[in-house]
Amino acid sequence: AGRIYARYQVLLRENNALDFDDLLMETALLLGNNAEVRSRYQERYLHLLVDEFQDTNIAQYDLVKLLVGPQRNLFCVADEDQCLPGETVVSTADGPRAIADLPAGAELRVAAGRGATLDTTAWEQRQRIYDGEMVRITTGRGNSLDATPNHMLFARMSDRTDLHYVYLMYKRGVGYRIGLVQSARYDGIYGIPASGLSIRGNQEKADKVWILKVCDAKPEATFWEQHFAFKYGIPTTVFHTAGRKMALDQSYVDRLFAGIDTAERAGRLMADLLISPDHPHHRPKGIAGDREFDRIAVQVRMFGDNRRTSTSPWHAHRVYLNTSDPELEEHMKRRGYNPRPGRRGTWKLGWSNLDYGAALRLAEEVSRAGDDLDVALSAFITDTQSPGGVTRKFDLHPASHLHPGMIVPVEAEGQIVDDEVTAVQWLRHSGPVYDLNVDKVHTYIANGIVVHNSIYGWRGADPRNITRLRDDFPEMRQILLERNYRSTQIILDAANEVIKHNWARTPKKLFTEHEGGPLVTVYQAYDEIEEANFVVEEIVRLRLEGRATPGECVILYRTNAQSRALEDSFVRRNLPYRLVG
Repeated sequence: AGRIYARYQVLLRENNALDFDDLLMETALLLGNNAEVRSRYQERYLHLLVDEFQDTNIAQYDLVKLLVGPQRNLFCVADEDQCLPGETVVSTADGPRAIADLPAGAELRVAAGRGATLDTTAWEQRQRIYDGEMVRITTGRGNSLDATPNHMLFARMSDRTDLHYVYLMYKRGVGYRIGLVQSARYDGIYGIPASGLSIRGNQEKADKVWILKVCDAKPEATFWEQHFAFKYGIPTTVFHTAGRKMALDQSYVDRLFAGIDTAERAGRLMADLLISPDHPHHRPKGIAGDREFDRIAVQVRMFGDNRRTSTSPWHAHRVYLNTSDPELEEHMKRRGYNPRPGRRGTWKLGWSNLDYGAALRLAEEVSRAGDDLDVALSAFITDTQSPGGVTRKFDLHPASHLHPGMIVPVEAEGQIVDDEVTAVQWLRHSGPVYDLNVDKVHTYIANGIVVHNSIYGWRGADPRNITRLRDDFPEMRQILLERNYRSTQIILDAANEVIKHNWARTPKKLFTEHEGGPLVTVYQAYDEIEEANFVVEEIVRLRLEGRATPGECVILYRTNAQSRALEDSFVRRNLPYRLVG
């Protein structure tokens, strides 16, 4: 397949032709690489409207951002589907208050970075109706917080050595595997615990690792490792034999991963466990030198700057890129960037910004300039230091990523300190949920736990673009369209029950004035032929029972490809039909 694709691309170039994907990708590259062309179209289109925004993919979203220009006049229509319950207590300058009672403009006490707090304004309170699962996080200091699964929190792995992690590991160009590892172990040299995920990630030359399960005992971890591996068909085989005597040598390992679509299987696993591909629990550090460059990522470090002033009493946010990749260095120079020499033969780019939203937008620009580099998000929320004297950072995670034993930042006596998660429970919630927008720092304290106030969702069509839109355009106004003019309430109730499980959505409740209606029938067919035969047989049955004529029956389908099987079934039954559209 790889040789065919390469030959196909050669033939396209020889014939001066573009296929559908090229029309999209080449346009995005042209606008991204050519400032003159980009400016011309940004000046031509002062307002941009995007319908069916939830169906856009990454390249299309890049096109939108490239075309919208400095005017930022963008109108998106989307069907998609963060937040805390109304009784959640938020820290304010005047003491604790329920989030539901907080007006816009309330003075909040928020995390200012590296253990500090400050008082600042919440410029917006958001409220939505949410019917779905909540994550309850309990900590050792007695804090407890309920949050929607996609609400962003700050967390990191602990130094405990008595736990066992079942993990999903990814290596670019190879795929995904499942494994288990001890949470941490003492290195035997300095007498300090080393992360098991870090050790295993370096051994495997991995790019990202996600935790699937945290277990107290190894037999339990072994059970869950086998459970996930067999249920989803994902190998437990190591990526690299590294010279070890194993049943499979490296050639067979490579053959194994080349023959299995682990990406599709890992995607199903992540969806089922509400795991965000964009937020791994561990991301191994980049490699200096000329060996590998796969771990390159644009780093966004909230409160990453050590300095603060009386006029800006919070730590500024850092955006930087540091690698030894010479091709990327030349590429970034061509895009107008000026890399500076780094340590150990590396080069770097770096900026500071007091506004976290602006820092994120800058990181996305650098990512796009580097041909869609990963963006890694972290934060210096407390001033806890490692045994080597380095301030420890937190990663940003959706609430669904938290496990017992992880460390979260909490408020204690006016400072932000570390606290350990002791329990994670899943509950049902039906009712209003709330979120706050906090300028510059984008944090607040809920039930004593520091939380983020941005939403990050979970490529084809990528509904995560809706959450990316909120991050890239934080000033946008959101209008929910919950009234349905076509369907009956029976259909809407069924739809609500299904889509409420799509956790990276804005909770909403669809309603209509068309009460009642027939019950929804669900039929699971073996293939498209059986599906078409079932539909046509239903029409025949309704006609024989005198309940409908063929002209009163309508079949709606999503794509033209579904038409052929239906038409064949009508022809075989000698039934008249009319194709519309």
